[in-house]
Amino acid sequence: MAHSFVSFCGKDVRIHDLDLAIACLFVIGAYKKRGTQNAQLTPMFTAWMNFLSQGAPGCLDLRLDEYLSNPSVVVLFRSLLDEAFETVAAYPDKIPREVITSMGQECGLSIDHDYKLPLIQAALKDISSLLDE
Repeated sequence: MAHSFVSFCGKDVRIHDLDLAIACLFVIGAYKKRGTQNAQLTPMFTAWMNFLSQGAPGCLDLRLDEYLSNPSVVVLFRSLLDEAFETVAAYPDKIPREVITSMGQECGLSIDHDYKLPLIQAALKDISSLLDE
């Protein structure tokens, strides 16, 4: 699978597409679990689900600059990244494929193996690093 560049405020990181897709699912899961609705984040997560179901390899675009234009939304997004990281860290060394496939049903993401925990943690940390000033 290819890699995509994730950008925010002139900074970017390169993340393996499957790592990025699974990280996105965990962030969306944190958002849904929290029950928080935000006028800017709901459309962003809807867009994420669309690109996860239709995106071409190497072209996954989180569109952070578009959706994180307000400092309070950046703070909320960072907290969701932190919650996603904590959820991922609760697994011993791999995330069961059944968990990922269940989370990815809405966008058609399915994998046939358990997924290495450090790969998702690194993707979440890379996205979070973009928010640092």
